[in-house]
Amino acid sequence: MKKNLIAIAACIFVAAAMVVYAFYFIPQPNIQAFHTVAVQKMNLQHVVTAYGTVTAATEDSLAFQKNGTLSSVNVAVGDHVTAGEVLATLDTASDAAAVAAAQATLAELSRNLTPQQQAVASSTLETAQKSAISAVAGAYTTIQNAITNDSNSLFTSPQSANPTFIVQTQTFNQQQQIEAEQVKTILDLQAWSAEIAAGTTSAEKLLSDAKHYTSTIAAFINTISTAITAFAQISSPAQTNVATYLATINTANTAIVNAQNEITSAQTALAVAQSNYNLQQAGNTAQTIAAQAAKVQQAQATLAEDSLIAPVDGTVTESSGNIGETVNANTPFIHIISDTPYQVDTYLPEDSIGLIALNQDATVTLDAYGPSVMFPAKVVTIDPGQTLIHGVGMYKVTLQFLHNDSRIKDGMTANATIVVGENDGVLAVPQSAVLANAGSPLVLVATSSVLKTKNVTVGITGANGWVEIDQGLSEGERVVTFGNQ
Repeated sequence: MKKNLIAIAACIFVAAAMVVYAFYFIPQPNIQAFHTVAVQKMNLQHVVTAYGTVTAATEDSLAFQKNGTLSSVNVAVGDHVTAGEVLATLDTASDAAAVAAAQATLAELSRNLTPQQQAVASSTLETAQKSAISAVAGAYTTIQNAITNDSNSLFTSPQSANPTFIVQTQTFNQQQQIEAEQVKTILDLQAWSAEIAAGTTSAEKLLSDAKHYTSTIAAFINTISTAITAFAQISSPAQTNVATYLATINTANTAIVNAQNEITSAQTALAVAQSNYNLQQAGNTAQTIAAQAAKVQQAQATLAEDSLIAPVDGTVTESSGNIGETVNANTPFIHIISDTPYQVDTYLPEDSIGLIALNQDATVTLDAYGPSVMFPAKVVTIDPGQTLIHGVGMYKVTLQFLHNDSRIKDGMTANATIVVGENDGVLAVPQSAVLANAGSPLVLVATSSVLKTKNVTVGITGANGWVEIDQGLSEGERVVTFGNQ
């Protein structure tokens, strides 16, 4: 680029020299053979050009804050949504019940409790504890049956210290891992059974241990399922027992999930009953009521997390998931581009960034529509730190379009002209009229019979290609121009 500019400057200088030579050494009968332009007063805009890419002003990848089962999806790709709109929900049954229970407790605490009511609270807690113990026993039975009737059928000698997994695995290590986990599962079931039969463990501890046992066994079943699935992908059609293996392990997995849900529900019920009992035994002090009110708010906040809410007005660009599927926390689920005007991200070098300021006017053209279609914009952000691009330090400047326009699309290539200054009512000549003479600019002034050289002092170069003349010329004088100007 620098070499091109030097070449152009050299050509202009040579052309100027030729014109001077022609005027002074070759007879010229008519001065009008040269193109001249009058020095004019005008308003000049100083601009900086930049290139960039169109981006959405606001893009949000929305995700649920917790795991759950998807119960509704209210939008599809391309739908327009408004801020506050419910986009999707998880199953709210458990959380809604928790809110209702917390609110009921708060209502009870707000009244004076009688001894009879406290007795009822004790009875309720005892009932919840018995229900929890019963739920643990039921979960154990469910899982015991699933292991005995389903997963054990995939082993020879499943109850021994050396079971053998009958499904072909991808590696010997994988087979050894599955067989070792089978031994551990049988031992866990024995320990779990003994704990339940002893009848000396609290309901809270039984629930906690049950959650541990079910989680470990669920992981074991998942390992088997993965191995069978891999086997199914490489097995021949003649191996019809693959379908049986898959059905068997899926049955076991369903039973374990049901047992886990049963334990979770029992834990929630016991926690609510214990909380109610503790609060009622503590008395209806202002602090107690305030503490319960806080629990109501917490339960309501948890319930609110079951809904995915649009944070801004915008358009849905991605939506994944089907009703009934399990959704993982913090996994992007719905993507929205806001309705706010699009932006252009540009990068400017160090020698230009000092001219840029917030709210400066700009004009943007898009390659998709050509240079004749212009979109007004303004500077909205200037990054204070450098960004290295191909080893060169650049500064990010973001422009925002002033209007929404359906022609503007995310990812388009943009060309921006930023107005960094404006000098009004100044003398100016075309840029091609200003020549370089050992670093001092000069122009050729045409009189009635001769050309004169005049040294000038120049200011800014405007967006229209004219140069400000601070000193050396008067309005109306005619100067020789070169090129197309």
